[in-house]
Amino acid sequence: MLSRPPSAVAKLVERYHAVTGGNGHVRLIFHHHHCSSALASNAMLRCIRPEDALSLFSHQNKSGLVTPDRFAYTCALSSCAQLNALLEGTQVQACIAKSESTSDVVVSTTAVHFYASCGDVDTARQVFDEMTTRNSVTWNALMTGFCLNDRAEEAVSVFDEMLRYGLRITERTAIVLLSACSQLGDLALGSTAHGYIYKAAARFEECVFTGTGLVDMYCKCGSLTSASKVFDDMTSRNVLTWSAMIGGLAIHGEGKAALRLMEEMMKAGFWPNAATFTGLLFACVHRGLVD
Repeated sequence: MLSRPPSAVAKLVERYHAVTGGNGHVRLIFHHHHCSSALASNAMLRCIRPEDALSLFSHQNKSGLVTPDRFAYTCALSSCAQLNALLEGTQVQACIAKSESTSDVVVSTTAVHFYASCGDVDTARQVFDEMTTRNSVTWNALMTGFCLNDRAEEAVSVFDEMLRYGLRITERTAIVLLSACSQLGDLALGSTAHGYIYKAAARFEECVFTGTGLVDMYCKCGSLTSASKVFDDMTSRNVLTWSAMIGGLAIHGEGKAALRLMEEMMKAGFWPNAATFTGLLFACVHRGLVD
């Protein structure tokens, strides 16, 4: 049997995965060609399920068939994050510490994301602090980690650090910052955050996700007037935007307005999701329409 070059095997793996969307064909191709190159292995890691990717990484690392590179480490940590596999991810991180990838910004950023996703945000912060090079994705990963673990004040502190370092705010930064303000329910802080976002780039307000974040933040901070203004000024909305406004109206006792907005939402071609119905139910309860 003629062996194919690693690049050809990698292309076959990616092509079959794109067509079938499953693990079966790509695993057969990979094993059929007995390929032990990093290129083909990385293609395999990218295409298979997280649990299978972690198993393949572990097998190859122990056997010494393929020396993991930055991409392999990133895939392994991402798989651990998806699986909430703290122990396995910590073992991957131990391998990284002995490799040339220990100072790689992408690998380290993925480690921050992994630890935060598994609830160990203190270790995520430690990895972050030990990094010699960071980018906006790194900062956003740490901010997101604090928000996911209900530590919104620390997320805001990380944002303040970003400003002190003179880093530019991205749309992701804006969304995470607004989420932190929503958790805290601090209107003054939320309004200040809105100002920072507008100053960074007025176009962020035109982003449907940032706009939705603003609506949600103002509703949760008690300012329906500001939330309504942002909502009305948005040129593009999605079901989350409508749901945030409906939920905000319902929570603040504006049940009639919430029901009316629900009708507008459906006329605009958006079908309610679970969050919309939760807000609608809340509105009905407050109006005495539900026993």
